[in-house]
Amino acid sequence: MHEPVAWLTQFVNHHLGRLALALLAALHIQPSHPELPIPGHVVMAFVVVIIGTLFALVLRSRLSVEKPGAMQQVAEMLLTNPLGFGIKDLLDENVHHGASQFIP
Repeated sequence: MHEPVAWLTQFVNHHLGRLALALLAALHIQPSHPELPIPGHVVMAFVVVIIGTLFALVLRSRLSVEKPGAMQQVAEMLLTNPLGFGIKDLLDENVHHGASQFIP
């Protein structure tokens, strides 16, 4: 069964495919699809990292103790919230001991 390739994956492979093939060849790795050496899931992972980094950079410039904005409140709710499903809450629930050392 042939899986369709996203346009973003084709675009990235068109521009960075040769570089990826050279790197893989230097590491003695043969890609399963030489025409598309960068798989779609890797492209999407980089997109998520780029979006997350941009979000963090924008948020960092707007942090304020006296007057927190909407983006800061959303970020704080992702860490911990009254409903108990923030990142800190999940770590405390699943790790039990020393979970707080992993989140600032």
